[in-house]
Amino acid sequence: MIFKRRPKYPELQLTQRQISAMAAAPKRKAKKLQAKPPLLAELIEVEEIDLDAVIDKRKDMVAQSERYMRDQQAKFWREARAEFFAAPLETQLKIAIHWCYMTQRHMPATNGCFIYVVHQYTKPWRPADQRNPKVAARQAWIDALKQAKRYCKAV
Repeated sequence: MIFKRRPKYPELQLTQRQISAMAAAPKRKAKKLQAKPPLLAELIEVEEIDLDAVIDKRKDMVAQSERYMRDQQAKFWREARAEFFAAPLETQLKIAIHWCYMTQRHMPATNGCFIYVVHQYTKPWRPADQRNPKVAARQAWIDALKQAKRYCKAV
């Protein structure tokens, strides 16, 4: 099976412009607040921030987000592969052929695309009324009305 690994992105590198924008953020916020109530402008103070703490927090958030996304993709690959190997051998062969054809042509070899191909063979399509009981009930009501109209016309 061909698949594409999720690339590992480098650690967050902030430019000098981004750092200066972070440093100036409290001043911009205070200026915006001072413009709203002009009578109380003297009471609004500029809060000081620890720039290193903000930068570290952003880098941690990026690393945590990257870790979460990699874990999610690995989880989806495992689920799709488990579903693939649980299928009968004939179905596995069909899925493998379809997957090879799709990845050779135009589909990226990602977990979502693999799940899509696997579900085409393992989970047959169901009409909406089988998935949602409200739709089924509404359809039954419509069918009953149609049958009643036919009965009234016949009598």
